[in-house]
Amino acid sequence: QVEASRIGFYKNYTRSSPIQDDDRVAFKLNGRKVNAIRHFVDIGTLLVLTSGSEWVVHGDAAGSLTPTTINARQETSNGAAKIQPITIDKKALYIQARGSKVRSIGYNIDADGFTGSDLTIFSPDLFNGYTIIDWCYQQEPYSIVWIVRSDGILLSLTWVPEQNVWAWAEHPRKNA
Repeated sequence: QVEASRIGFYKNYTRSSPIQDDDRVAFKLNGRKVNAIRHFVDIGTLLVLTSGSEWVVHGDAAGSLTPTTINARQETSNGAAKIQPITIDKKALYIQARGSKVRSIGYNIDADGFTGSDLTIFSPDLFNGYTIIDWCYQQEPYSIVWIVRSDGILLSLTWVPEQNVWAWAEHPRKNA
């Protein structure tokens, strides 16, 4: 269940009678399984990543989420790991639940919905048998996501979503 406090009152979870737009917001994500909520991500729309699926939560016509305008829809069923997602140009990158795949999700005008990709699909040898333990994003000069693998090896993902281009590189340790 998702619960958010009253607007401007972070410790106040009360509701008025009748319900007001600034009351607390509470709703359930009704999926086929019980999954832990891992992350809330703002990509122009509220994205809720759970341990087993990815949800988009729309509010009213202006995009505001109120107690009476909650429209949650499951988009994919990959699940997210506990590592914090990265947002780039209204898209989110996240580590899939088992920890060894990098996925993207964002709005796709052709599909008129939210879709994503497995960004590790063309380089499985860099991920098989390993998990991702940390990552960060470097916007300039080349839009690079730096990833630390479970064996300590550093990987980089150059990702330019508007061109549908991505490339992986492994940065081995130097011998001491």
